[in-house]
Amino acid sequence: MDSFPLKTGNVEVKGKAKNGKVKVVKYDRSFLSRVIQSQKIKGFYDEFKNYCLSFEKVKSRPSWGAESFVVGNETVVKLIVKAGALCACYALSPSAYNQKEYPHKDCSDKREIASTPLLVPIRTTAEYKIARRLAADAFTSRFVYTEDFPARTDYLSALPMQKDDALIKKGLIKRSETEMTEAEAKKAIALALQAEAEEEKELEGIGSGKKPRKPKKTKEPTVEEPPVEEPVEQPTDPITSPAPVDEEQTDEEGVEEVVFEQDEEDTVFEIASDGLVIEIKYDRSFTARIIQNEGAKRYFSEIKNYCLSFGIKPRLSWKADSFYLGRKTYLLAKVRGKTLCLFLALDPKAYEERLYHHVDVSDKKSYEKTPMMIRIRSDLGLKKAKRLIEEMLTAAGLVKKEIEPVDYVALYPYEETEALIDKDLIKRVERKLDEEESQKVIAAGQITSVPTLAPAPEPEPEEVVFELSDEEESIAVEPELEDDAEEVVFELDDETEDDAEEVSFELAEDEEDDAEEVSFELADEEEEEETKNRMESYGTEESDGRYVTLRKYIRGFAAKMRQGDQDRKDYYAEIKAKLLSYKGVKLLESFPGESYKKGSRTLLKMRIRGKTLCLFFALNTDNYKQTVYRQQYKGDTKAYASTPMMVRVKSEQGLKRAIKLIEELERNYALREGDPVDLLAIRRECLYEETPVLVEKGMIKVRLVTVTRAEAEELLKKKAR
Repeated sequence: MDSFPLKTGNVEVKGKAKNGKVKVVKYDRSFLSRVIQSQKIKGFYDEFKNYCLSFEKVKSRPSWGAESFVVGNETVVKLIVKAGALCACYALSPSAYNQKEYPHKDCSDKREIASTPLLVPIRTTAEYKIARRLAADAFTSRFVYTEDFPARTDYLSALPMQKDDALIKKGLIKRSETEMTEAEAKKAIALALQAEAEEEKELEGIGSGKKPRKPKKTKEPTVEEPPVEEPVEQPTDPITSPAPVDEEQTDEEGVEEVVFEQDEEDTVFEIASDGLVIEIKYDRSFTARIIQNEGAKRYFSEIKNYCLSFGIKPRLSWKADSFYLGRKTYLLAKVRGKTLCLFLALDPKAYEERLYHHVDVSDKKSYEKTPMMIRIRSDLGLKKAKRLIEEMLTAAGLVKKEIEPVDYVALYPYEETEALIDKDLIKRVERKLDEEESQKVIAAGQITSVPTLAPAPEPEPEEVVFELSDEEESIAVEPELEDDAEEVVFELDDETEDDAEEVSFELAEDEEDDAEEVSFELADEEEEEETKNRMESYGTEESDGRYVTLRKYIRGFAAKMRQGDQDRKDYYAEIKAKLLSYKGVKLLESFPGESYKKGSRTLLKMRIRGKTLCLFFALNTDNYKQTVYRQQYKGDTKAYASTPMMVRVKSEQGLKRAIKLIEELERNYALREGDPVDLLAIRRECLYEETPVLVEKGMIKVRLVTVTRAEAEELLKKKAR
């Protein structure tokens, strides 16, 4: 069996038995296990199941090989997995839907899904939209309609990735082992491969559901291109072996034209009350494009984890996610239309053979350092991209290491455009056209039915809001100072005073304020007038009577974490997961930070000073070399008397040192390892939230402060700088 495959999805040869036969293991995988072990399936499953359950009277009924959505005793929609793809089956007549608009397969001859014969695969976003429309037809034909505010369940977090052994223990995979001769084992594997091939062939005849793009209007006659066939698996290496073009179409000269797809919602037109047309443009950030594109999201998750395994760092901007080390940028990731595009720091001329179907963009100034662009539209494109990234980073002297992958598909669940606008991930720009332009748009039939979002009310001149964010320099003055510098900072006297109305002040030797982060904005006119009258009643009035009331924001630990940078969130998640993995260790949350205890003993306190995560260990500072951990003694402060050793975590090296000190706690306090903690759940707790939301949750405290106008101007000038 040297040249014969030893493993398929359901059959595996485990070795030889004592009697000369081989051990063959067969796996009977349930529908739920297939969903758990496929991130792509899980993303579509989460969205589709929530959509089906949003209809009234619809209930979910899981079984071993499928999950059904029933109304009463009738199965209306059924989900199954075929050829590694999620498929939806409907209790609809296949003959009632044409193949052009609704690509599907008639499975009336299949006994297990004869009651739901119309089958549609869900492999792309376009196919998912078709599946939703068919689900709506199936439910509404039975007089079942969606609810106004349906409850939503996050199945991405509820069904974390698990290996075969864990699923076997849970009974989601049935495992059977038998002894066979080599000939019988070959036959069993051949039958398994044949069954997989038949499933793939069954889905090959169903279109992707994408409508062909309209050709651009040009003076020269256009020639209709033949349809692109899906790539057929070859026995040779699909990357290094010359193969027909499977991802991009080229022109007659062999040079690919750079054409970026545009989103349908990028520009819309609406008629205003005065009869003129309003042009609305949506400027989508990279994060918003990833959130709203399931296909690009899956490929991006694979690429980002692969890049981080080489030790390079990510930097997120409005238009892209770049990967760098030092001052060298190795890769840019962008989304064009619905396609993930990578810009690599490679010479395009060195890859003249069309194995990678790349594009030379060195003529564009913004891509001078990353001149080689490739698109990822399929699993084959993903393999090619990984091969190029490996060549580039290996040539730079970087070595790939094993890391714990992050599920970015689950980290960025799909959200509607309105929600992303509220989170400032999409900018909505309006422009009213003049009469001539309006008539042209109306005559061209470009008016859309997209409802206009209500514009934010324009503030009164006196109520212009000035507000600081975490990304800007705080006027609370929390800079990173030298180790020997002293500064007057604000600090809570004790942990028990977290909810106190007033904040005490004390002189400390710390560089930053660990208890609060302060920002200001002008208060509302009513609040200002009320405070002014109250001051006059106490007999305190400035000579010219010009006071200004500022709204003071005091950010707690949770707010700083949610509005902070991604690196700090990653360090925090790793440390928290490590601490909570010990038996008996409990988390105590307070406004200024978090404490981790075992019994009555506090093991560690966690605070944020400025933009730095600081850990206070219940360890003796003098027992550790200063040059290794760069620790500081804080035992003279009452709040840290029991945890006197402070260590800052600013980098990956700092994180490794912190983990070593946590292992010191394990030895000193006889901690024992318990169940592992879900790292993804911790990361999801740290997702960004706006200041008003955090104020409502009590994570940011608001105080009104009355100062002179000169003092207010000085504070706001600091904010502007």
